[in-house]
Amino acid sequence: MEDQNCRTPSVGQRIQVGDSRGTVMYVGPVPPTKGIWLGIDWDDPSRGKHDGVYDGQRYFQA
Repeated sequence: MEDQNCRTPSVGQRIQVGDSRGTVMYVGPVPPTKGIWLGIDWDDPSRGKHDGVYDGQRYFQA
């Protein structure tokens, strides 16, 4: 049986983390960091840390 917590979400997919819900807007690298990052447009606007821009590069529009 596959562990659903290990699957990478797709852009456009709705997700829930704890009590917070949002839409996946970006899945991919964010140089110079390592790994795959998710950009989430949270339903509660006070939940997010930024608007989709990291180090001057826009990865998604929230």
